[in-house]
Amino acid sequence: MMTKEVHNKPHHPMPKKGERFARHGFALRLVADTGGFLIFVVWSQEKNISHWVWAHVLIVGFIWPFLAYEFTRIASSCYKAERTNIFIDGILCGVMAGILEFSLIPALSFFLLNAMVMLNVMGPKGLGLSLLFYFA
Repeated sequence: MMTKEVHNKPHHPMPKKGERFARHGFALRLVADTGGFLIFVVWSQEKNISHWVWAHVLIVGFIWPFLAYEFTRIASSCYKAERTNIFIDGILCGVMAGILEFSLIPALSFFLLNAMVMLNVMGPKGLGLSLLFYFA
């Protein structure tokens, strides 16, 4: 008598509610923060920039998007975690404006890149709240 072999398919857990939302926010944040990094590189060509400023810019440009995604992915509520990440983005964007010495074109370009993320992820209300952190 032959026995049937049962092929167990690998179990893929269902994605948590809001994980697609987190991936969407991650993609936008990565584009905006990388764009901000490139703006900073162009702006800083003729300036003597200290190492801590470069470290901050590298963290904001390349490490923060991945940290924000992980925070959102492991949180019990993806939407609340993403809202917190948006507010942190506003604070980091304000710090970057200070680092850019409030030069109009680079600071405004960086702000508009992050405003796109804030508006797309949180809507007009989230954008308004994040602006408070940016201008604080």
